[in-house]
Amino acid sequence: MSYTGEITALFTAFLWSFTALFFASASRVIGVYWLNKIRILFATILLGSTLLITTGQLFPNDAGSTSYLYLIASGIIGLAIGDFFLFSGYVKIGIRLTLLIFSTSPIMAAILAYFILGET
Repeated sequence: MSYTGEITALFTAFLWSFTALFFASASRVIGVYWLNKIRILFATILLGSTLLITTGQLFPNDAGSTSYLYLIASGIIGLAIGDFFLFSGYVKIGIRLTLLIFSTSPIMAAILAYFILGET
């Protein structure tokens, strides 16, 4: 019997924990603000390179300008602001408590979607 799913899940949990330890350490050394700026720069370069390699262009023509605005707004809110507070949490309250609070984000998203967006 193959345990590919279980092994992948355990490996993902291991990498998630390692990432939290790495970012907490880096936040203490260079500061949350600079860590976030450097991480976003590398993410932009890597994602842009991947898009360029897979599609042959940086900005695919099939996406409208509204889609790009939503993508930029999502990046600013999620990557810049959200991760800034995540890294600050690593430094101020510790990794374990931060990840415990972070694990409630799907619940909070569902509650907010129900009340704000009217989703069921």
